[in-house]
Amino acid sequence: MGWVVPGDPGIPSTLAPTRYNNFSPRLGLAYSPGFSDGLAGKIFGGPGKSSIRASYGIYYTSIEDLNLFYEVGDAPFGLYWVSPTPTMFDEPFRNRADGISQTQRFPFTFPTPGSPANKTLDYSVYLPISFSPGYDIHNRLPYAEHYDLSFQRELSKSTVLTLSYVGTQGHRLISQYDANPGNAALCQQLNAQNAVDLNTGLSNPACGPNAELDTFQLPGGSLVYGTRDRLNDLSKPASFGVNNSFTVNIANSNYNAGQVTLERKAADMTFLAAYTYSKAIDNSSGFNQWVNFSNPRLSRSLASFDVTHNFVFSYSWAIPFNRAFPGAPKRLTQGWNLAGITRFTGGLPVAISQNGDDVSLFGSGNTDVPNLVGKIHIMDPRNPDHTFFNRDAFDTGPVGAFGNSNRQFFHGPGINNFDIGLMKRTAITESTAFEMRVEFFNVFNHTQFNNPDGNFSIFGDTMGVVTSAKDP
Repeated sequence: MGWVVPGDPGIPSTLAPTRYNNFSPRLGLAYSPGFSDGLAGKIFGGPGKSSIRASYGIYYTSIEDLNLFYEVGDAPFGLYWVSPTPTMFDEPFRNRADGISQTQRFPFTFPTPGSPANKTLDYSVYLPISFSPGYDIHNRLPYAEHYDLSFQRELSKSTVLTLSYVGTQGHRLISQYDANPGNAALCQQLNAQNAVDLNTGLSNPACGPNAELDTFQLPGGSLVYGTRDRLNDLSKPASFGVNNSFTVNIANSNYNAGQVTLERKAADMTFLAAYTYSKAIDNSSGFNQWVNFSNPRLSRSLASFDVTHNFVFSYSWAIPFNRAFPGAPKRLTQGWNLAGITRFTGGLPVAISQNGDDVSLFGSGNTDVPNLVGKIHIMDPRNPDHTFFNRDAFDTGPVGAFGNSNRQFFHGPGINNFDIGLMKRTAITESTAFEMRVEFFNVFNHTQFNNPDGNFSIFGDTMGVVTSAKDP
């Protein structure tokens, strides 16, 4: 087991080699009903007053560039090394528990690309490798299927109503999972065999949370080097440590939305009112959001960007002071404009996790979730303790397994915001004008809360509590 890099036999030189058979058709239809009589005439308004549009398309995209740069700091290409056990503060390469030296790791000479000396490179100074993502060489370009249906109706010469359905399905989206988790069954087996943890001196039980890289001694004297057995030979010191992920495009997404838009364009008053009711579901919303390594489908939940309700009203009103005060100088009464944007939006999903306790014995904090044991009760975060939801709806997950909670299944605080601007434009010459603007953001000073903490811990936490707010 080891690393391979672009240029090695069988390894492509790019993240996703170009495939010239990626078929991406686009189809669009538009129809303007000509009904003028009866019920159909009232609905469609007569010839030229309404339109029905439908479209479908497949769209390919690229692999996120972040994948390219994620390796930059990893040994042997950068000055980065993670100790498998806690170390002394004043001697960062000496184990805190037993005083054993892990040897000085820095400075070291960087390998020269293509040098014959690399074949005999002493790789032990870089081990164990941690926080190093692998990449599936069989990854293909992500793509999305998009489809929509809309009905547009002219209500007056200056006002248009639009009703739409929009849907998108994402396929082969980038995600990650733990490539080298601990083996929970092996951990419990070591306890049953009365093993001793040589790092902590504990026995009966010896193996427990956060011990996936500890060394265990069986009663017969044989050693077991941790429980992370997917990338390591447990009869030898670990080559791979913690947070080694595998990047693969196995995620999928689904988005459906109903949209209503009312738009008016007139001489004095222009506005656009839009409301969207939508739902987005996926099993990974982007790079660095890990899926369940045993079954990625178990990570399927609300997408991180899901917003159920979104209403936005933007407007611009040319204030008719010149008509209200016809005798006043036009330079004073003309050019006044009041504009603004009002937004009422539901919150984003709260990310639920149990990162740190490691009761699952997998050592995969990016994947651990607690148990859901009760009903979620939403509260006003303006209360004295800023609690948004009840922590007692959750409890620690079972030993040796993930909890049953979904990773994201309810939403955090929403947005209630008013931005207003008052403008005065005064013409100086035919080609020159002076403009004065007074703008107010969040004019009613509503606190826009960020999401509450969603991490559960048996050692105490701020789960359910809002600890910050968005900028005013």
